Amino acid sequence: MNENNPLVSVIIPAYNAEKYIGEAIESILGQTLQDFELIIYDDGCEDSTAEIVKKYTDNRIIFLQGEVNRGVVYGLNQGIEVARGKYVAMLDSDDVSYPERLQKEVEYLNAHENVVLVGTRIIQKKDGVVCEQHASPVRTGNQIRFELLFQNGSIAHSSFMVRKAVLDQYHLRYEIFHYVQDYHMLTRISRCGDLACLEETLVTYRVHDQQATSYRSRRMKTDEFDRARCMYVDSLPLQKEHKSILKKLICRALYGRDDYELFRRAFEAYRELCQLRKDNEEDQACCRYILHRELTQQKHNLGLLRFYLTNEYRDRKWLHSRLGLEFVVKCIIKYNKRWYASTIDYMNNEVL
Repeated sequence: MNENNPLVSVIIPAYNAEKYIGEAIESILGQTLQDFELIIYDDGCEDSTAEIVKKYTDNRIIFLQGEVNRGVVYGLNQGIEVARGKYVAMLDSDDVSYPERLQKEVEYLNAHENVVLVGTRIIQKKDGVVCEQHASPVRTGNQIRFELLFQNGSIAHSSFMVRKAVLDQYHLRYEIFHYVQDYHMLTRISRCGDLACLEETLVTYRVHDQQATSYRSRRMKTDEFDRARCMYVDSLPLQKEHKSILKKLICRALYGRDDYELFRRAFEAYRELCQLRKDNEEDQACCRYILHRELTQQKHNLGLLRFYLTNEYRDRKWLHSRLGLEFVVKCIIKYNKRWYASTIDYMNNEVL
C-alpha cells in the first residue's frame, strides 16, 4: 500500500440527505484519528445535499455524484471501489459517529489480526430523545456469529469497520438486497474471519419519519430478511435436515412436536458449530435470549409451548414476564398477528 494512502476510508452514501448530512460529515471531521479520507456518494439527490457537501473545503473529502438514483447498494460499492484506506468504515448519512470511534476501532483491528470486521454499540435517538435500549447478552465473537443466523442485533451498519484487503481478496461487495444489504454483507464477511463489537457506544443511530415505515416496506424488508437468512443457512456446514428445519423456523412455520424436536437438534448443532459452551453461563444466556426472540415469531401452537417447557434453555423468569405470558396465551389460542406468509420455499430448500 502506498504510504501516502489514508489509514481509514469512511464511506457515506447519501440520497436526499440535506437535513442530516452536515452533522454526519462534522462527526467524521471531528474524529480524534485524523488519518482518513471521507468518500461521499451523492445518489442522484434532488435536494440541496450536494450544495451542503461542497461547502466543506477539507481536501480529505472525496465527493462522487451520480446522475440518477441507483440505490444505496450502488453508492456503497462505488465508495469501496475508490477507497484507498487499510480499513473501510461505513456511516449512513443520517447517523453520527462519536469522536473516538475511528481511533478505537483501528486500535482493536491492529491488536486482533483474526478479526475482519469490528463494530460498536449504538444508541437510537428520535427527535433528539434517546429511545429505549434493550440490553443484549451477545458479547463475544462466537456469540455474534451464533446470533447471525437469527438476526444482526449486535453490529449496526453505521459502526462497521472492515479490512479493505478482505473486501478485495474475496471480491466482497454489497449486492442483491434493498433493505437488508448490511445483514447480507455481514454474513458473507463472517466466512472470512472473526467479528467483534466494542462494548462502548460510539455511534448514534437516528430514527426519523423519512425512513421507510409503510406496511408494504415493512413486509418487503421481512421477505428480504427471510431470503438473506436462508442464504446464510445454505452456506453453513450443517446437515441437510438441519438446514431444512432452520429454514422452516425462518418462515415462522414450525408446527407440532416433531418440528420442534428437529429444531432442537438443529439449534444444538448450530450452537456447537459456533463453539458456544454449555458450561458457560454467558453462552447459555445468549442461547436463551435468542431462543426467546425466535419463539415469539412462530405461528404459535401447543407443540411450541411444550417444546419451551421441556428444552434446557427454559427460563421461568422470562415466562412470568409480560412477553412470556403473551407467548403462553398465543400458544394456546394458536394465533399471532406478527406471523407472515413467507416467500421462502423451505420444503425444496430453495430461495425464490
